[in-house]
Amino acid sequence: MKKTLHILAALALAFSFGETKAQLADGSTAPNFTFTDMKGNTQDLYTYLNAGKVVVIDVSATWCNPCWVYHTSGALDQFYNTYGPSGSNKATVIFIEGDAATNDACMTNTGGCSKTPSQGDWTLNTAYPECNPTTAQGIGTFNSNYAIAYFPTMYMICVDKKIKKVDQYTAAQLASALNATCPPPSAGNDAGVSSVAAPNAFACGTSFTPSVTIRNFGNAALTSCTINYKVDNNPVQTYNWTGNLSSGCSIYTTGCTATITLPSITTALGSHTFTAYTSNPNSGADVNTANDSQNITFNAVTPSTSPVTEGVEGTFPDATCAVVNPDAGTTWVKHIPGGNGASANSSFMDCYNYAATGEMDYMVLAPMDFSNATSAQLTFDVAYAPYDATYFEKLDVEVSTNCGATWTNVYSKQSTTLATAAANTNQWTPSSTQWRTETINLSSYLGQSSVLAHFICTNGYGNELYVDNINLSALTSVSEMDMSNYISVFPNPSAGEVYVNVSPVFEKALDFKVTNMFGETVKKFSDASKHIEFTLNNLPNGMYFIEIQSGNSKTVKKIMLNK
Repeated sequence: MKKTLHILAALALAFSFGETKAQLADGSTAPNFTFTDMKGNTQDLYTYLNAGKVVVIDVSATWCNPCWVYHTSGALDQFYNTYGPSGSNKATVIFIEGDAATNDACMTNTGGCSKTPSQGDWTLNTAYPECNPTTAQGIGTFNSNYAIAYFPTMYMICVDKKIKKVDQYTAAQLASALNATCPPPSAGNDAGVSSVAAPNAFACGTSFTPSVTIRNFGNAALTSCTINYKVDNNPVQTYNWTGNLSSGCSIYTTGCTATITLPSITTALGSHTFTAYTSNPNSGADVNTANDSQNITFNAVTPSTSPVTEGVEGTFPDATCAVVNPDAGTTWVKHIPGGNGASANSSFMDCYNYAATGEMDYMVLAPMDFSNATSAQLTFDVAYAPYDATYFEKLDVEVSTNCGATWTNVYSKQSTTLATAAANTNQWTPSSTQWRTETINLSSYLGQSSVLAHFICTNGYGNELYVDNINLSALTSVSEMDMSNYISVFPNPSAGEVYVNVSPVFEKALDFKVTNMFGETVKKFSDASKHIEFTLNNLPNGMYFIEIQSGNSKTVKKIMLNK
């Protein structure tokens, strides 16, 4: 099986497993483990990380010849002597025997070894901790969590729990990786913007309130700095921050950040770039300007009273649905074909091939205006099959009423509660019957002028996740849903000509308003006939919303313009 360890027969070089997925990707979050070493001491990964130490793990088997060659090369001994407790004390090394079938006699190469031949005495002259956990002690879970695909497998784990593969590195290469992947604090004053919290994909109108997180990257306490920020190439605005961020911080040390809400900015509707950077840390020079700045592209839109829909039939992402991909790895993409019902495509997360467990990827919907709504809901179709009970995904939906500054969870399902099909160890594509429609009541947000929603996939290296036919909508009258049954708009997509058939039940003239993705009105008229036609030839291709109203009744039809 792909993610279950299967050790093959012991040949001299038989250090591979059965069919297996790739190892954990660089940047994956390392799960904790707690083992007892050969000297009876407890080795807990997170205890080391929380103490600010980098951990290198060597997962080997006593019968594995390449493992023995590397073990006896002295690379780990040299690294441990330099960076371990007797050196700079920045790091440690932990050896883990990954084959549950080997006993302690195999570690010492003495009589009674349960899986011969052992390559030698693995404990001889080895100063760093060595563990030989059994199945009962959790070695199977460890191997699954760390996607151990062959022996030896080696990871360097930084104190933020992020992983880098370092298979059979020399001592010099390990040292280089330590300084590049888990660098120490800068010597001197070093501040920087580590992330931009808001805007995030969308700004809700022409005015937004930026929020940034700054970090102390230096070895001196940070008590002040200047935060510089701007939209596009407009003049830079400044904010003088004061506080107290700990000394001795590195990129990954916790407790060294502060999130600051900056004064609001006014900008035009449309696409923009927000940039923020620090200067003058502790009223002095910054010793490392490379980590000062962050920027994000966002779309300023007017919260719409028309539904925000995403059927993934045209361009994806588009003006009403943005994708945020924090690790620049696997993220939401358009799946062709693979939609539900009449939909040809869907949004898709390839978690089957995404080994960075714990990574979160976002699909953000453009904001809606619920000010005058009498009811509101979010509907979407989902299809999902977990890999097994160990490898599965989580899907959350969160809502914000302050344009992304804070979020409230309104939907959360994972594993079998999310599943629309049985667990499947093959890369999975849903059939037409393996979809489920989810409905989230958003009536608690009525009266809010800006409602932003996003989907979050938390990757578990499980199987494929599909979402389709997203519809964020608000109704302003009880008759609105009924009205939609008596009006048809076609063709869709349209090459420019639009036809509307109206049921005779509507005796008065209908009011038409056509809006674009940004909520801007591009056409408005009234017509009392039952067969109406008009053109959109003067407009650019894209998605449009046709709002049709009769008295207190209203409906909105979506149409794709593709000339």
